[in-house]
Amino acid sequence: MSHHGQAGVSKEFYEAVDPEICLWPTPSWVWNNSHESLVLLTPEVRAWIEEIGVEENYLSWQGSQVIYLD
Repeated sequence: MSHHGQAGVSKEFYEAVDPEICLWPTPSWVWNNSHESLVLLTPEVRAWIEEIGVEENYLSWQGSQVIYLD
């Protein structure tokens, strides 16, 4: 995800990439847009990813993530 998933590229970029999974290198406050003085675009980007049809999201703030490759 671009810039921790909160901004950086357009929805059209993600549509062109057409990801099957997304790796979110982001803290929970960015994911939840819960900073006291910042308004982040994370909710909008999360909606784009859902609209594109990504079913797997790996969130770094949830701890270690294991991705098995075939």
